[in-house]
Amino acid sequence: MIRLRLGKKVPRNAVNMAYIYGPGFTVEDNLALLDLSHERPENLCATGGMTVVDLSASDVVDTRDILISDRSILHRNLNRPTPLFYVHRIGGGTYSVRSLTAVAIDFDDARDEIRKSMVILDRNDDPLDDLDWDINVTANDGSDGFTVDLYLARRQAEDETFKVKYDAKSGATTLPNHIEVINADQDLNEGVDYTLSEQSAGYSIQGLASSSWAPGLGIFYTGTNPAGFVTVTATQVQLRDDLGVVHTVTYTGRTIAETAADINELNLTEYWAVALSESTTTRLVAGNYAPVSQGTVIRLSQMVHIKYNEETKIRLLRPYNDPPIRPWYPRINPGEFLQDGVVDSKPVKLLFAIPEYDDQTWSYAYGQPWRDKVDDLPEVLDSKIIKLSRAPVKSGTLKLYEGEKDVSSIVQDIDLLNGIVFLNERPRSEMTADYTYEEQNYLYTDLDVNTNSLHNPSVFGKYIGIYVTPYKILASDAGLQQTFTGSVRHVIRDTYSEVVQAVQNVKYDDGSDPNAFLLGVMRSSLVTDLDEVKIVDTRTRGGGLEEDVTETDEPESDFYWDIGNWGGKPFQDKGSIVIGIPSNVIGTGQPSLRSSIPIDPSGYFDPTGKLGTQFIQSVVDKHIAAGHLGIVWPRTGLVRNV
Repeated sequence: MIRLRLGKKVPRNAVNMAYIYGPGFTVEDNLALLDLSHERPENLCATGGMTVVDLSASDVVDTRDILISDRSILHRNLNRPTPLFYVHRIGGGTYSVRSLTAVAIDFDDARDEIRKSMVILDRNDDPLDDLDWDINVTANDGSDGFTVDLYLARRQAEDETFKVKYDAKSGATTLPNHIEVINADQDLNEGVDYTLSEQSAGYSIQGLASSSWAPGLGIFYTGTNPAGFVTVTATQVQLRDDLGVVHTVTYTGRTIAETAADINELNLTEYWAVALSESTTTRLVAGNYAPVSQGTVIRLSQMVHIKYNEETKIRLLRPYNDPPIRPWYPRINPGEFLQDGVVDSKPVKLLFAIPEYDDQTWSYAYGQPWRDKVDDLPEVLDSKIIKLSRAPVKSGTLKLYEGEKDVSSIVQDIDLLNGIVFLNERPRSEMTADYTYEEQNYLYTDLDVNTNSLHNPSVFGKYIGIYVTPYKILASDAGLQQTFTGSVRHVIRDTYSEVVQAVQNVKYDDGSDPNAFLLGVMRSSLVTDLDEVKIVDTRTRGGGLEEDVTETDEPESDFYWDIGNWGGKPFQDKGSIVIGIPSNVIGTGQPSLRSSIPIDPSGYFDPTGKLGTQFIQSVVDKHIAAGHLGIVWPRTGLVRNV
């Protein structure tokens, strides 16, 4: 019998005849997503990318999904202002940066010397030239070891890994040209360095220290007079040259770039200025500054650099790129926004949010937002590089196994943000991984969009709309206020237009329009051509499939979807007849007709005189009426008198 088996192995006692190979069935290739999150104006961030927020005029932003920067690249030849939002402690507390040329007591000098010796690398250890970064030296071990923080303008994308090469030191041990993965965190954190308080128009930034206000000007001093200084007033920047002459630039009404240009147009050999912000308003922090050759920062009073992580607040995302044997659950990025609405003919505010995010199962050890992943099957990227299916990964939680053996010692480094694991030796066999990761989205487990036959084939080719309804109704009339337990829902239709129409028709019980928001539409389809399917002949001489292998060795295989019967075992619908056969039924070919020999349980006819069950079954099937099922039942308690 020829059977199909999906997987890497055939059943026991079976012989493989051919291997059929086709392009993989994956989330990325077989599940299309139409993102509609930008269709609702209230769901858009008012300002995308980076901007400057003036806290003295308005401290409100319209989303929590922001970053705040308190530093920019500080370099004399800077071409454009570049705020830095992420920080990585080089060495992670295990190593310090070794420098034989840096001055231990002058951190500004050490910063310049160490920066010259450091190299930023990509995943393959090649130099990376398109990343904006800078460093800050914070401590010295009394000798040639320095504590250094590395600041970045951005973190790595999904297909990137950043590394840094430097001379490392740990006690008396030195490691020249040491390479480590850069795992940068955001520099300033909500709840620690500032708070976001919900207001009617958005979120107000509160508690930000003046030392975290946006950098405005960078002043570089190359003079030799110790009396050189810079004074900033409410309207002017005053610079004293080596001869003691004070030069003045008025900055009111000027942009930061214009103010820096005005200083440089003084043509002072001792001073050079660069703009550290793109702010169109110049309002500098007043005070006296001691300029240094490595650069002195003058901050903007009550102004902050803001980076919006995304353009939309609530978004529909594809499922994790899990293998086709596992369910594919759509993901929704949690966010919230307010929209005007009408309930019971009265104006209200509708709050759209994803309350289901908080109700997910979280890690027992670490709690929200961490979840545990067990028996993960990493993707092999290279002989010594694997990728976990979930990220960001919590530091210190990764365990690797080959079977039951813990092989975590082969981990050399890990890109926590993307779940990329670098190994110091090649794995000997297939590995599994246990770890804890940060779940940043809500997994909508009410719908499996994996359309292979093991999961949800009924939605193959269908249009699946994921939409949200308001989480809360806010109104001055307490009777209209209401909080719902969930907001994410879905609809399945044959066409895209039917999905749109179904979402538009969603109503409250009183007939009011909840303004249901269609986040996006998914559709699963095949993208494989027949020419892409390859058949490899794996037949060898000899072998074969035993006829009774299913009955004797793997009786449960009758219920395997790929080698069993799709709709269950077939049966005759006219009726069934059970035929009891005495255990001492007379066989054929015996020397005496009165010999009583039991039926041969092997099922084969034995020329010595036994009647096999298979032979008896063939006789019954030949003479039984059509549409009936005949069942041969050997009875040890039934004896024929002869």
